[in-house]
Amino acid sequence: MEDIRRFFDVGKLERVLIHSPGKEIGKKLLSRHSDHLFKDVPEFEVLRQQHEVFLEKLESEGVETVQIRDILSQEDNRNRSLEELPNLMYTRDLAAVVGKDLLICNMKEDVRKKETEILEKAFLDFLEPESDFFKTGRSIEGGDIFLPSKDTIIIGNSLRTSKKAIKEFAISFFDSKRQIENIVVLDLHEKDRYIHLDMAFSQLDRKKFLVDEKAFKDSKITVLENSKNGLSVSNYRADFESLFGDIIGLDDYQVLGLNSEERKEQKTCGLNLLPIEESRVFGYRENSLINSKLRENGVEVIEVPGSELVKGNGGPRCMTMPLNIGA
Repeated sequence: MEDIRRFFDVGKLERVLIHSPGKEIGKKLLSRHSDHLFKDVPEFEVLRQQHEVFLEKLESEGVETVQIRDILSQEDNRNRSLEELPNLMYTRDLAAVVGKDLLICNMKEDVRKKETEILEKAFLDFLEPESDFFKTGRSIEGGDIFLPSKDTIIIGNSLRTSKKAIKEFAISFFDSKRQIENIVVLDLHEKDRYIHLDMAFSQLDRKKFLVDEKAFKDSKITVLENSKNGLSVSNYRADFESLFGDIIGLDDYQVLGLNSEERKEQKTCGLNLLPIEESRVFGYRENSLINSKLRENGVEVIEVPGSELVKGNGGPRCMTMPLNIGA
């Protein structure tokens, strides 16, 4: 049995759930890549090599990696099921650790629903009994979930996470009397462009954020609070002074925006960054403009190749589901 712990998104990344892609990539994607949510057919061997580089660099930074197939080793013949799931390498979407509890996500696209079914059964054996499971009946995915502080969750209302699902999760989570006080909902303006919030928003350290502000044009921020009279709902216009200053209560926060040229790298997962500790992140080396901006602002970027990995619409954050993040 294993314990899990994630109170912040930025801290010492200790352990992640990961899936190294195998023959399912070539088997499923060659003729029907769009049916499996890939924007193009990747070069399969190159994709696997790029994922291996990412895995090796993670481990060289002291991050323990837990393979889904290893969790499933006690499940009869269940490893065979992985061959049917080419999106499985994007583990972030499947679940989210919040505090010491686990949200099993409900995937919007039918082609991904089997992934969470397999993962839920595996986690029943993997986790400590005191870890609670949360589920929703509507679509909510891990790429939309951020923990900027110990008492606040940010969830994106995106292409694959609905507001009704967020509200359903908030009610069940608040009823469990967990320490979270606020659940902040960020509306994404162009939902077809931003699959998840982590394609337009990234936390770099406890007070520094990278944001594609055009993603939130004419949007609003909704705050769900646990009050004595039940769920309290407040609305704000979508500006980051309100979010980071008034709602989350950060002092001296910094928001890095994108210029028009940098914004082009949003399409190649330039904001889909994986923090492994304060001001140290993994990012695709192809996104040179965004990486340069980060370095100019005191953030170390550990670059990994992503030319083929990005064809499945995911970056370093997407390919990891944190199980343990230290202080």
